[in-house]
Amino acid sequence: MSSSQNRSLSGALIQGSVWAIAIRWGAKFLGLISLGICARILTPADYGLVNMAMVVIGFSQVLVEFGMDSALIRNRDATSGHYDTAWSIKVMQTLLISLIIFSAAPFAAKAYDDSRVMPIMFSVGAAGLVGGLQNIYVVNFRKELDFRRDFLFSFVPRLVSFVVSVSAVLALRSYWGLVLGICSAEIARSLLSYWLVAQRPRWSLQYWRELTGFSLWYFLDGLAQYAVNHLDRAYIGKAGGSEQVGLYAVGREVATLPSTELVMPIGRALMPTLASLNNQKDRQIAAIQKAIAGVNLIAVPLAVGFALVAPEFVHVLFGDKWMGATPIVAIFSLTAMTSGFRYTAQQTLVVLGYVRVNAALSWAYAITVLVLIIPAFSWQGVLGVAWLYCAWTFVSTAAFGFYLIRLKVLQGSEVWVALLRVIVSATAMFFAASAAARYVGGPVFVVLVFKVVLSILVYGGLIYSCWVLAGRPDSSEKIILEHVAAAWKKISKPLKRFS
Repeated sequence: MSSSQNRSLSGALIQGSVWAIAIRWGAKFLGLISLGICARILTPADYGLVNMAMVVIGFSQVLVEFGMDSALIRNRDATSGHYDTAWSIKVMQTLLISLIIFSAAPFAAKAYDDSRVMPIMFSVGAAGLVGGLQNIYVVNFRKELDFRRDFLFSFVPRLVSFVVSVSAVLALRSYWGLVLGICSAEIARSLLSYWLVAQRPRWSLQYWRELTGFSLWYFLDGLAQYAVNHLDRAYIGKAGGSEQVGLYAVGREVATLPSTELVMPIGRALMPTLASLNNQKDRQIAAIQKAIAGVNLIAVPLAVGFALVAPEFVHVLFGDKWMGATPIVAIFSLTAMTSGFRYTAQQTLVVLGYVRVNAALSWAYAITVLVLIIPAFSWQGVLGVAWLYCAWTFVSTAAFGFYLIRLKVLQGSEVWVALLRVIVSATAMFFAASAAARYVGGPVFVVLVFKVVLSILVYGGLIYSCWVLAGRPDSSEKIILEHVAAAWKKISKPLKRFS
């Protein structure tokens, strides 16, 4: 494969990733502002209450998830009949989900011994009925790499949710503000989907066998992912109460924020890009290797850096009553170091058709965590659960890596040498910033800014130096530098004219 083809592919992936990152970071920026405002009004118990209800709702959703969007993205020859069938299946899923939520609400309230869970589930379930009717043709934003419209479709509902939740919390001084924000996003997403796309789906089940061909394994993988990401909160809510689950849930979400808001968008761009290369295996493998190296280049230092600033970040954003979440943030920040590699590996296995392998590896992770969560909680409470996730995430990531090596997706030494550069630079960044921060006094915000700025300078300088010492290889560092240079050239032109 030629170098120009590689760069064209890398450029398309980076452009898509930039838009996808803008989607996630724009939404999470609003989320952080909302969290910062609402957390000073509401208590950890309020957040824990809503989280306990959402755990049950999430389980209802994953029970009937058949991966229609992924099936359409993988099928480059999909007709209007395929889209109509996918929409019809999703409508049936939505009705079934709502039925499960409404039926499960009284039992969930009894299990948690908190009657407030039931009306929360009823409200979100009703809004989900509207949200599930969204126009199926919005999947083409990703399939055709139209990330500008994808940005609008993803960001606008988050903006609506932000306005509604903050306004409602300020007015009601109650957790119902959070619930109203969740409901408004569902309704806005459905209405927006029909405004952005002129095509309209119709009822049809013509291609249901074809579209659900790999749905069982997709469902099993989704169920395992759900178990890993949500059942810990369900158990903590039952064993420790709403305040404990509130601290744990917010701490985990905040800790994984930097890496997931980088990794998930790249995965959003990666799947359609790789699917378009199913008949060009060499280019596909090159794209996978570039994606893994590029994600690690940024995800690892973000995770390490967040562990570094956890005390200052929690204090500045949430205030003193949330300081109990600080150790949880630090532990899950270490877990987030592997998120880039692991998520990219999962997307790769799905695109290559190894959905069964993906599901099996995910279930091995989920079963181990679920078996050990009770002794972990008995050992050290929520911190024991956090350390369990941290340790087993590294083991699970290694398993995904070994399987990619077996498939000969990870070939040669380039990926591992690039990872070594990242680990050396991020480790040096952590110790340098930690040591220097001891000599900085003043307000907590000043210490936070100092750590962030120094970390960026140290990591950036070290990763560039390591890349130069390696002979300036055609790696992710080079691609990023070229795109930064091109962006600066575009920005500097009007500035020169003005001067």
